[in-house]
Amino acid sequence: MTATVLVLCTANRCRSPYAAAVLQRALDERGVRATVRSAGFLLSGQPVPETGVRTLRRRGYDLSEHLSTRLTPALLQHSDLVVTMARSHVREVAAQEPSAWPRTFTLAELATLAPADRPSAEEDVPAWTSRVGAARPAGAALGDEGDVLDPIGRRRGAWKAMADQIEHRASAAVDALAPALRRQVRT
Repeated sequence: MTATVLVLCTANRCRSPYAAAVLQRALDERGVRATVRSAGFLLSGQPVPETGVRTLRRRGYDLSEHLSTRLTPALLQHSDLVVTMARSHVREVAAQEPSAWPRTFTLAELATLAPADRPSAEEDVPAWTSRVGAARPAGAALGDEGDVLDPIGRRRGAWKAMADQIEHRASAAVDALAPALRRQVRT
């Protein structure tokens, strides 16, 4: 089976669905078979705001059909890697499912850690997250440094800034983790 990546933000109406789409495309372009999903901590069934749909469509991503999905314990338990848009999301995941801590990273953290400590030739994603994630101090989830800007209720410029952050960080993370994701075999 393929690796499963779960991307989280607050409402699953802008940051996480866009990041999931960017990650999925980047993985596909590198020939990595992986499933990328997104969810949030609020209500299911909410659309991406029209400003976001228009802005992200210009970048080649159509989120017009996306409806938010609320995070469930099953989504966390069945994910090899959990990528959040903010440190507060990491804290929420750790509170809901403590065993998810080693495999839960902000996108900024992942974009820094993965290139600095690339998976070895033998490591798949669970082995890498177990080694790297478990070694992080608990304080790694404190503060808000590196959080992806939430554009909800803001003008188009905020959507562009969010998209730029996500695209840059996703590219760095995927480049570093692609070999481990290719090795991923789930039973």
